[in-house]
Amino acid sequence: LGEFINDLHLDDIVIIGSSMGGGIAMIHTLRNPSKVKAMILCGSSGISNIPLTSGFFKRKNYENIKIQTQNIFHNKLVPPDEMMEEIYNLILSYENAIRAIRLTKSVRKYKMHSDIKQIKTPTLLIWGKNDPITPPEIGVEFHQLLPNSVLYCLDNCGHVPTQEKPAEVIELIKSFFKKISF
Repeated sequence: LGEFINDLHLDDIVIIGSSMGGGIAMIHTLRNPSKVKAMILCGSSGISNIPLTSGFFKRKNYENIKIQTQNIFHNKLVPPDEMMEEIYNLILSYENAIRAIRLTKSVRKYKMHSDIKQIKTPTLLIWGKNDPITPPEIGVEFHQLLPNSVLYCLDNCGHVPTQEKPAEVIELIKSFFKKISF
């Protein structure tokens, strides 16, 4: 991520991370605070265990992958068929499956409680009230640890607010951008 941002000569960025991507966003922000104007985290990892569901990696079973993916949503109808096919095809690749397992295990090991307190970057936290992966209590804990954060918990929403409540997420981001003069 750092190399990508440097290669494009980006400064004053807003970094958005969902789930494990939120943990990556925080690590980048800790290492490069002067380049990050703001963070937006949705159901982020970093202080709790992301469940490692072994059943998800029964890669050749489309129905199993579909059920495991639907379980992260409050509304099981949200993940469209196109998304399911894309996930299934990614998981079919042995290399992708191994990378996903390694990333999940790495995230489970690295807890950022003390590091998070050092992040002064304005942060928008968006959580689903029905998130089975990082429940809303985790969002509250993030809000308590991040000194310059605001937290919104969305009703009838699971682990992926950007997919399940896109219009609400966009409005929250617009309002946040106005607040931080971006």
